[in-house]
Amino acid sequence: MKLIKNKGMKRNRPMLFIITWALAGLVYAPVFIAAWLLHIVARLLLSISYLGLLNASMARDVFKSIFKWNPNL
Repeated sequence: MKLIKNKGMKRNRPMLFIITWALAGLVYAPVFIAAWLLHIVARLLLSISYLGLLNASMARDVFKSIFKWNPNL
């Protein structure tokens, strides 16, 4: 008697992999966007607090660094 191997799962494995990563991305995307927005709000509050301390140069530096992609520039 010959055993029949199930090749159906092997064909569906790449699709299952793609679906898994797509769902993980959909779950992670709102978390990433919320963290990015909270980071911007925190930097704005830090800039305002430096203005309250009458340290305008630091406030200006913090405010300029909010939308820079490379923080070392």
